[in-house]
Amino acid sequence: MTCYYDTFSIQRSVKQLKSEYKNINFILSLGGDKDTMQPEKYLQLLKIHKIVSKYKFDGFDLAYQLPKYYENQTSVAEENARNNYPLKMTQLIITLKSILAKDNKLLSLTVLPNINVKSFYDVPAIIDNIDFITLAAFDYSTPKQTHNMANYLAPLYAPGHCNSITNVNYTLNQWRMSQRKLPFSKFNLGIPTFAHSWNTTKPLKKPHMPITKQLNGPAPGGYNTHTPGLLAWPEMCKKLSKLTRVTKKLFGSFAYRPGITKKEQGLLITYDDLDNIEEKVKYTKSNKLHGIALFDITLDDFRGKCRGERYVMLNAIKKLIKLN
Repeated sequence: MTCYYDTFSIQRSVKQLKSEYKNINFILSLGGDKDTMQPEKYLQLLKIHKIVSKYKFDGFDLAYQLPKYYENQTSVAEENARNNYPLKMTQLIITLKSILAKDNKLLSLTVLPNINVKSFYDVPAIIDNIDFITLAAFDYSTPKQTHNMANYLAPLYAPGHCNSITNVNYTLNQWRMSQRKLPFSKFNLGIPTFAHSWNTTKPLKKPHMPITKQLNGPAPGGYNTHTPGLLAWPEMCKKLSKLTRVTKKLFGSFAYRPGITKKEQGLLITYDDLDNIEEKVKYTKSNKLHGIALFDITLDDFRGKCRGERYVMLNAIKKLIKLN
């Protein structure tokens, strides 16, 4: 499918936003989990500094897709050795910074979920070339990743006695262990505004995480997202009133129900509720991080469909930051 972009509309939108919100930086982000380019091709294929300057963005965000924890570790190691990611990522970041700095533009790095920092980044070599880093600290368990097993969406710590690498604290500690006196004032903690959902084949009786039985892959997507296993905040919120809910402040929340009819499958949803968000705000402040990033604002309740309040997650985080 070919996509045609109205460049005049993009330029006009950015200009309008910058004139209306003068204290906010608007940054162009490139990458994400649909991206398959090698690091060096970013500079070969895209004149990033020209795009940033043309549309009056304040900077550029690199959200490069790297192999994840749960992928075959042998193939990940082989791919890393073949591509020499730390060297290529360092070269890419230093080159981008030198280009953007000429026009006083920002360079940020978004680290996508489930990435081993040491395998792909030379932290001492890149840290001074990045203005801030956003950690996408979620998607530790998804129905796409594991059809028949579910765990918390974005636990702050490893639940119970489990020495897990799939939690927010471990994600941050990877960076802490990569360099002494790391400037955590450059880091933003990424928080999800969405939920994941699984079909269940039988009623879940007093479930606790991880759930390893009675699951049958991603549940149908929401009325707006249309993506199996994914629910935006308002889509999830409307379902919760009919589900049994469980919240563990430091780990996350989940909700479930059996099938309404014998032929219908049941439902399991994993998400962060406001109690979980409050703990993450406290964690952000106690670790002296720069701030919090929402992933993403389009999945928040921007129309106020569920509770009659627009931007439930965004407003809750703002209030919690002021209180804490």
